[in-house]
Amino acid sequence: MEELSQSAISMVNMNDALLGSLEGLENLTLEGLYHIDGGNIRRAWVTMRRAVMAAQLLGLYRPGQCRFKIIRTQSNLDPAAMWTRIVSMERVLSLILGLPTSTIAPSLATREKISAPGQGDSLERVMMYLTAKVLERNQIRGSAQALEMTREIDREFIKMTADLPSSFWQPSSFSGLEIDSMDAFFQVRKTMDYMCYYTVVNQLHLPYILCPDNYSRMACVNASREVLSREIAIRTFNPVATCSRMGDFLALIAGMTLILVHLVSHCQETTSNLLVHQRLSDRAIVERALECMESMSDLRHDVFAAKCAVLLKDLLVVEADAAQGHIYRAQGVQDMDEESDDNSNALIISVPYVGIVRIAREGTVSMTPFGKARDRGVHEDVSIGGIGILHINSPKSPHAKNTENTSDEPATQIMNTLSTSQHLAYTDQVTSEDLCTQRDSLFPNASANLDDWVLQGFDSAFFDVLMNGAGDQQANDTNGDAWSY
Repeated sequence: MEELSQSAISMVNMNDALLGSLEGLENLTLEGLYHIDGGNIRRAWVTMRRAVMAAQLLGLYRPGQCRFKIIRTQSNLDPAAMWTRIVSMERVLSLILGLPTSTIAPSLATREKISAPGQGDSLERVMMYLTAKVLERNQIRGSAQALEMTREIDREFIKMTADLPSSFWQPSSFSGLEIDSMDAFFQVRKTMDYMCYYTVVNQLHLPYILCPDNYSRMACVNASREVLSREIAIRTFNPVATCSRMGDFLALIAGMTLILVHLVSHCQETTSNLLVHQRLSDRAIVERALECMESMSDLRHDVFAAKCAVLLKDLLVVEADAAQGHIYRAQGVQDMDEESDDNSNALIISVPYVGIVRIAREGTVSMTPFGKARDRGVHEDVSIGGIGILHINSPKSPHAKNTENTSDEPATQIMNTLSTSQHLAYTDQVTSEDLCTQRDSLFPNASANLDDWVLQGFDSAFFDVLMNGAGDQQANDTNGDAWSY
């Protein structure tokens, strides 16, 4: 199958002379979906970039002035719908990978047309506009301007979806549908549109979940629940199909966000925990999504699903530990080599190409680039997907001496009050080969495929956006009044 697809890509899609028709553009779109289904999100992004370029050459961005030709006269391809789908896909991929988009946001006049109710593709067109706005916001680094733009985009989210009826947002249901039927196909597509919408909501508020105000935190929690519930619905309906691989990516982002929000809620002692009554139900929905991913991994030997399962499972362990009252304290990497009682409690995460992220008990978070971090050793470690390594140590005694660390790359460390026997329960499954592979994954090749970089860089983009609001925004005015409507 892979050889056939590569032949079609190299002989047809890579031939620029064949891109002057809607059918050629359709082939590029199908190639992008093929790469997504195979887990190669970065290749899908490159393909959709070519599709946007081809669509622009055909004039699809200017309604009524198109310059395309149709090979099959009986073709039912809609140029306007194709442009919307291509641009929307390219922007969503850019957002989750932390890459720039090749298109700009539409004008105000177009925005007014988008918000008109009764259009079948209204949500997708809303997404096309708002995703570009979030991408634009992400280019602003740690300033009051970024916070104000976030509030503006949030208001637009609410305004542009207000005309859609409440029935539009009903939970996804596949009851009574045949797996290979057209009705099931359209229901899956509709569900994926919902998941993309709530993922953009997540990405909008992600930089501010570490701030004292609860508005962005609750927005991320609710959006994550919506994504996870729909992922579970799709995977329960068809647990073995690879056509929902994009949903697996989005569900992983939602699961990471939901767990991190609970983790931050445990850390902040000075504020009331508004999520305490939903903690177990949120863990249950993440664990159910985890079961779906593990089922996919077992049935199809899916490497990506296995990595997602490992990541969520280890984050659930961290959250459960924090819920028991164990302390996580932020400290500089340079301090890790010094003898200190503070070394007994720390959560440090190494993120590919981003740096070292620290989460403190009081809720403050900091990030140190890899180049400024001192190398440290790796001892008892647990791989945590493509993000880094969990390093677990028992509290050091007052008379203990630090050993010399000579690791080539910094690793994630969690030092808490767990017993040594508990540590071994988490680390017995990790081999030295796993650790070497994990160190290499901290700096994978930018063009690496699924085999070399399973999470394809959206893990780096996730923490990069998270850290974007963890600095100056915490000191800025983030009170609830600023979010009132």
